[in-house]
Amino acid sequence: MSLLLLKKYLPISLALLLFYGSASRFSHGATSTASFYQYQNDRSPDDGSTLSRVIPVFDVIVGTAILQQGLSRKVATCFVASTVTSVAVQRYLAGLDCQGDFLQGIWATAAAIATLHRLKPVDRLFDRKGAIRNRATEVGVTLFGIAYLIFTGSPMLTPRTSYRAAHLRQHILRTNQVRCLSTPPNYRVVEHIIDCSHSREYLAETANGDEDIPKLAVKQYVPHDNPNPQRGDVTIIGAHANGFPKELYEPLWDELYDRLRLQGLRVRSIWIADVWNQGQSGVINERVLGNDLSWFDHARDMMNLINQHQRDIPHPIVGIGHSMGGTQLAQLALWHPRLLDSLVLIDPIIQVPNPSISLAGLSTKRRDVWPSREDAVARFKKSKFFQSWDPRVLDLWIEHGLRDIPTELHPQEEGSGSGERVTLTTSKHQELFSFVRPTYLARDWEPSNDQDPEQNKNCPDFPFHRPEPPKIFRHLPELRPSTLFVFGKRSEFSSPERRQEKMLTTGTGVGGSGGAADGRVQEETLDCGHLIPMEKVSECADVISSFVGKEMKRWRDQQEYFKRYRESMSRRQHITIDEQWEEKVKLGDEYLKRS
Repeated sequence: MSLLLLKKYLPISLALLLFYGSASRFSHGATSTASFYQYQNDRSPDDGSTLSRVIPVFDVIVGTAILQQGLSRKVATCFVASTVTSVAVQRYLAGLDCQGDFLQGIWATAAAIATLHRLKPVDRLFDRKGAIRNRATEVGVTLFGIAYLIFTGSPMLTPRTSYRAAHLRQHILRTNQVRCLSTPPNYRVVEHIIDCSHSREYLAETANGDEDIPKLAVKQYVPHDNPNPQRGDVTIIGAHANGFPKELYEPLWDELYDRLRLQGLRVRSIWIADVWNQGQSGVINERVLGNDLSWFDHARDMMNLINQHQRDIPHPIVGIGHSMGGTQLAQLALWHPRLLDSLVLIDPIIQVPNPSISLAGLSTKRRDVWPSREDAVARFKKSKFFQSWDPRVLDLWIEHGLRDIPTELHPQEEGSGSGERVTLTTSKHQELFSFVRPTYLARDWEPSNDQDPEQNKNCPDFPFHRPEPPKIFRHLPELRPSTLFVFGKRSEFSSPERRQEKMLTTGTGVGGSGGAADGRVQEETLDCGHLIPMEKVSECADVISSFVGKEMKRWRDQQEYFKRYRESMSRRQHITIDEQWEEKVKLGDEYLKRS
């Protein structure tokens, strides 16, 4: 079937490419790029017009024209593939019927790549038995396989392991950011870009202060088998660790899905965003990044995200945060005590002593540029740091943790072809700003001092601090959601003393859940270090699913109690004070008379 479609569309597409490639020859690559973005931003509904059917082919021509302006063959090839695929994916996510257009675009892509490789006769694409015989058509079939996976949700093909043109995994949308089409088997992925919440906590966080409005890159994971969610289906809000892309938690989401399904629980969707200066958010905001950072900004941004999409994020809501992300979700729960029904805090950074002294030193010295993606991958696989990682997570780190140079930080591209340099998607500088905040800088525009006097008690000469962990620690007694702490036995942040102090204080204060004594705070300790979701994916999913299963029963019981309470009252009773109120309020009058 694939070969028949390829033979059917290839001659037409190739003719269009050759015609436009020779006759148009856009005056400048920017013209074609602008045309593409104009379509992206102003596209009309799928009205069946000729324009709507030839858009994918037009995008291929855009890529070819860019090639003629002197870009490398690899870059142009990736752009050609990405434009067609991205248009179809966006039309699909918008609910438009575009499968026919998409197939035409896929085969046009194969034709464009054949042109780039100077393949003249169409017959040269196949051997005598009709089999694929060159890399160009491998790419075309690879894209078709990816398209099939997206449209059907079938897990029978996995881009990361089954596709022959593997280099496309890292270049499916090479414009001003890197995006990939590898997706977790159990979910369809919907991407959102929203404005961050109003104002960053520190003025110097953005390049131009309050003039900048940074964006947030969000992924929503929707289970394939739950197209019509019901009341009571679980919504999960995720939050990642410092320096790690949100996509690294996809294996955890997959394993968690399988375990919850065995308990008869259904996932409505999972939402997770890159912190505004990291991952794809950091790429989008590259030109407005500053040199200061508050962890609490992401708590506000998650609140903003939930408010904007509250119809898609009903209760019950479970927050799952790792490291810095756990701290941020705890802050969100303190600001809005009933927003999250349950919390899973995976080795959270919540303590009074400065948590980042050793991490800041190591990250300051870390390498952040490699001569090629292949070189970076080889080094990662030899590094002791990654030896304990689940292979799925390491694949996702390679895919999402690196981006191609040039960037604003590394503007000059050295080498070409397979030797193109790569750097970290989250720059080490932004990671460092998240680890610590310098106290040696004079901030005349910021009169307040947010340094905890106890934080650097054991290291008074260290001119850095991190204000959020001690603030959250001091407010742990007020935490209302049921909470599961998942600690790493060998984590430097989860010594027996640190674990005990969290268990003794969480939820025990005014407005809190009641704490461990009431069964609302639990702990699990896994035999690993701090990077639990990277090292112990299955074990982490086991303990989380067990906790969530119990919490969903508690939530259902709560809803049933409330329902019976409301049904026992008339509508008028819902909105008026009762007889007891009138009697008991007199006690206040008597007190006032006595005093």
